Amino acid sequence: MTGGYLMSGARIALLAATGALLVGGASAQAADLGGNCCADLEERIAELEATTVRKGNRKVSLTISGYVDKAVLFWDDGFEKNAYVVDNDFAQTRIQFAGKAKVTDDIQAGYRLEFGIDNASSDGVTQTDPNAAGTGAVPGRTGGGAQFIEIRQSHWFLESKKYGKVSVGLLSGAQDDLYKWGNVGKAYSDAELHYNGQFGLRLSNGNIVLSRWDNIANNLDNSRQNAVRYDTPALAGFVLSTSWGADDVWDVALRYDQKFGDIHVKAGVSYTDDSDGRSDRLGDENKDFVVSAGISDKKTGLYVYGAYGNREIDQQVAGFEDNANYWYIQPGINVAITPLGNTNFHVDYGEYTDWGAGTIFNSGSTDNSIAGTRITSSDVTRYGTGVTQNLKAADMDLYAVFNYYQADVTTQAGAQSLEDWYAVTAGARINF
Repeated sequence: MTGGYLMSGARIALLAATGALLVGGASAQAADLGGNCCADLEERIAELEATTVRKGNRKVSLTISGYVDKAVLFWDDGFEKNAYVVDNDFAQTRIQFAGKAKVTDDIQAGYRLEFGIDNASSDGVTQTDPNAAGTGAVPGRTGGGAQFIEIRQSHWFLESKKYGKVSVGLLSGAQDDLYKWGNVGKAYSDAELHYNGQFGLRLSNGNIVLSRWDNIANNLDNSRQNAVRYDTPALAGFVLSTSWGADDVWDVALRYDQKFGDIHVKAGVSYTDDSDGRSDRLGDENKDFVVSAGISDKKTGLYVYGAYGNREIDQQVAGFEDNANYWYIQPGINVAITPLGNTNFHVDYGEYTDWGAGTIFNSGSTDNSIAGTRITSSDVTRYGTGVTQNLKAADMDLYAVFNYYQADVTTQAGAQSLEDWYAVTAGARINF
């Protein structure tokens, strides 16, 4: 006990001497701190503790990540042209909370929460609404300009190196994003109509019909849903996935990802059975097949990536096409022309056939001569090109892409004369 008191006394003496030295040698600083540096320091520490993000426990990790992706969309539909500031739906602004904990030497448990921000989505804006949210977003505020938040992921998982991974909750189905699995160039392309999906088709007489561009072109990217998903462990570069969700929608996908020296190969194939179908079609069940592949050479920077998809529409009414398909290809190059980071140049070409067949073309809102008619066949051709500059030090991409769409549509009232649509989208994405 005596030794303990002596040690405490020595510490007090040392602190007192140090304080006297600090006061004598730095009186100006002491004055700035109000004459009580320790009290000020404790106050600052308390303030930091009060404003620090805390986890609920020390067993499960927490990682916060995401990115902000904003762009200016310059568009022209043949009769009207304008410029909007948008969230780029190719890589929508989002924030993610993720974590995991070790259960055994082989098993870990984890979770993922992800939210998308859509105050003006490039997938939602139209000729008449420059502030529309993306499809799937819900209003978070009204009045003075609505703000929208989309719940993208909300699930837990159990993962084993030996047996694979089981996930339950709101998640991506096995086919989700398979259309761009082969995108080894990572360019900001427009395979999914990220920039004109909700724009109405413009007739040559200037009228806008009910049908939109995403009614006549589709890349078969499954939406996220409440489901159960299973992924096998990787074996020689292959991973098999399957999921089942609401309305008995199920899918299965096989992905391949392997590097051979400087050569990188990615490929994937998937099948989806959707018994719910689409409400705007006459058929009531969709069966989708998608394949995607890409190959790149690290030494030259050259790559090529492409995809193909087909939808079979069961019980389609006679007189309407019951199969729709698409294909597209993207060659490009990644080069180091500046020390800031790699630069990507790419070109796009794609064709989308009969995606409009069976859907309503117009309800008579702008042209009563074709009121209530349905599309019997449709063909869309897409051209595109773009450049992306990576800023490695800031984990940021600067990009500009050009897209041109033209369509041939035949309805129950005959062939329709439609205007082409084109746009330049320029912006930046910064990760955190």
